Amino acid sequence: MDTLISYLPDDNLPRFIALVSAIAFGNCVQCFLTKDVVARIYSKQKGQVSPLMARMMGTWTLTSSVIRLYCAYNIREPALYKVTMISYVIALFSFLSESTVFNTAEVFSAPVILPFLFSSMYKLSVSKLRIELLN
Repeated sequence: MDTLISYLPDDNLPRFIALVSAIAFGNCVQCFLTKDVVARIYSKQKGQVSPLMARMMGTWTLTSSVIRLYCAYNIREPALYKVTMISYVIALFSFLSESTVFNTAEVFSAPVILPFLFSSMYKLSVSKLRIELLN
C-alpha cells in the first residue's frame, strides 16, 4: 500500500481524494454483497430498497471511485479534475434530494452526513489547486 501512495502527487488533496476513492470502493463491494448498506442510507423508505437498487448504487459508487482514484494520481489534469468535482456535486445533490425532496434518507444519520462532510471538505481543499490550475 505504501508503494501506491508514493506515486501520488506530494500534496494533501490527492491523498484525500484517494482516501475517498478507497472508502467508495469498500462501499461498492458492500452494495454488491447485501442491500443492508443501502437500507441504512435510505432508512425512511426501507421498502423501496431492493437488491437491484443496491447493485445500481454499487455500480455508481464504483464509477465515482475509479474517477476519483484516477484524478488523485493525475490531479493536474484540468478536465479530469473538473469531472471529479462534478462527481462530488452529483453525490451531494443525490443525498440532498433524497433527504429533502423524496424524504427517503434521514438527514442527520451517519450514512447521509458523511458524504456531506466529505463533499464540503473537498470543496474547502480545492481552492489552492484551482488557483494553480488557472495560472
